[in-house]
Amino acid sequence: FGASRPFDLASVLASWSTTSPDHPVPEFKGKPKRKDDPTTEAWLALVEKGCYARSVPKAHWPAVAKHFMGKKARSRVQQVEKVMRALHGEQWEWRWNDFKVAVMNMGCEYPLHFLSESGRGLLYG
Repeated sequence: FGASRPFDLASVLASWSTTSPDHPVPEFKGKPKRKDDPTTEAWLALVEKGCYARSVPKAHWPAVAKHFMGKKARSRVQQVEKVMRALHGEQWEWRWNDFKVAVMNMGCEYPLHFLSESGRGLLYG
């Protein structure tokens, strides 16, 4: 048995085009009323399908999802990350199920401070 090599997420992302005919993952902007932006649930399902197809370890799925997010959506996720790290320490990392719940609850109708204050219950409740 040899030592296992670390997973090279950068090379997987570099080879994974948003227009891949096998497993497309469009950029997610968080605007489901636009025809070119999928619903949150549909987009998360596309990320999962693509990750399975490329044998991406589940611990890296949130990073894959963030890679395919538009600037505003990614910024909102990063703001929640900042709050969670302040609450739980710098080593805190997303788990896929927590990431999905957070993204599905980050609609524009919810101000970010509401999510931040309830982040512990939202992600760990």
